[in-house]
Amino acid sequence: WMRDTRVLPWVAGQDWSCVWTQRFHGDVTVLPRTRVSELPKLLSDPAKPWLARCFDDGARAVRPWVAGLQTRRAVEDAVAHVLADARAADAFAQALHCAVPDPPRVDSGVDHADDHDELDGWSPQRTWPNHRHCQNRKIPPMTNSSTQMQTAVVKLALSGDTLVLRGALRGNQAPAERTLTLSHITAPRLASAKRGEPDAPGAYASREFLRRRVAGKRVHFAVRHATANREFGLVELDGVDVAMLLVREGWAQLSTHARARLDRGALRDADEEAEVRALADAEQLARDGRRGLWAPPGAVDARPRVLVFDGDAAAFVRAHAGRELKATVEHVRDAATLRLAVHLPTCHQTLTLQMAGVRAPSTQPGASEPFADEARFQAEAKLLHHDVHVTIAAAAATSGVFVGSVRHPAGNIAEWLVSAGYARVNDATAVHVPGGPQRLRDLERDARDRRVNIWRDHVAPQKP
Repeated sequence: WMRDTRVLPWVAGQDWSCVWTQRFHGDVTVLPRTRVSELPKLLSDPAKPWLARCFDDGARAVRPWVAGLQTRRAVEDAVAHVLADARAADAFAQALHCAVPDPPRVDSGVDHADDHDELDGWSPQRTWPNHRHCQNRKIPPMTNSSTQMQTAVVKLALSGDTLVLRGALRGNQAPAERTLTLSHITAPRLASAKRGEPDAPGAYASREFLRRRVAGKRVHFAVRHATANREFGLVELDGVDVAMLLVREGWAQLSTHARARLDRGALRDADEEAEVRALADAEQLARDGRRGLWAPPGAVDARPRVLVFDGDAAAFVRAHAGRELKATVEHVRDAATLRLAVHLPTCHQTLTLQMAGVRAPSTQPGASEPFADEARFQAEAKLLHHDVHVTIAAAAATSGVFVGSVRHPAGNIAEWLVSAGYARVNDATAVHVPGGPQRLRDLERDARDRRVNIWRDHVAPQKP
């Protein structure tokens, strides 16, 4: 009000009230040390050497302030991140209508560290008593959810436009999950083994582009609308709209429905219209630049996916024995059994791999063993939709199932499962462990002595 009522006088014909009446909502005024004799030069035409000295003095004066502000900003961001995660965890589970009763905590002796959105080494995280978690729960439409940004970790990418999101661990409860399709865009359709049809052109490459960028990462999302069995919304990774990224790089395009609504002016509001127009412009730029789906033949990986292994298993083992093959973990059946897409020169071969030397608790419906869900969750969090190296050692008795080892840059998952008490040594396949099974046996003995997870009720035999 002092400035509005002009209580402060003007000096040298200038309104200096802003120096004393500015609002401190993020702006900091830093003045270097100035001599009184130099003030008249501010109103004249100063020489370049004098200006250079002023700039240098100003830079030296502002450095301590910048360092202090950076420290305070880092602390504020950390606190805001923790609060946002806590609110998002509650909102995520409530939106899913998937509450799990709180069982008593089990002191398993492992470190209950917080969940991480990226692999940072094998460290035991949490345990909870064995129970079946909610699955395939129908999700009702959410109201006003477009304004509620929530936080989740991307569990996997189902296709080039659809993600499965996982909520945060909440005490002893299993994390909630939901499937979200990106609004206004569409990607080529992936095939399934049941339909028996090939992938649409570019479908696997589109899915791989999305998977490599978001799998295991923490994202922010908002549900905009829902149909009977699908939810559509916005997903942001590090402040970047994932849908716009896909369209700009040519791996998705504006959906027919969104384009039709744009043409007839039937979009909800001006913001939605601006978003859809931006997607349309990005698609046109991708087409003009011949990127992604619009690239010339041969520029994009066109190797087909083979979803069912129906070849000679023994010949496959002989052809690849002793070699590390690049693969992607597509599904975790139990903590020690993975469904892989092995990237061969001619195709992406899907097969099932049992980790050599270990056996995890069974997750068969109706016959789930203790700690089966917990072990599978740990394997999913570390491996699902991540790139690994596998070594095929033998063919199992079951058709299309192989025995081998899995190597990830973060560590050996078989050794971690045994050391954390989520698996035990399997003598039937221990002969195929690279370097021998002795290290696995030592880790198992240590986990048994600590009585962690599957060894919780272990009683050491009495010495005679």
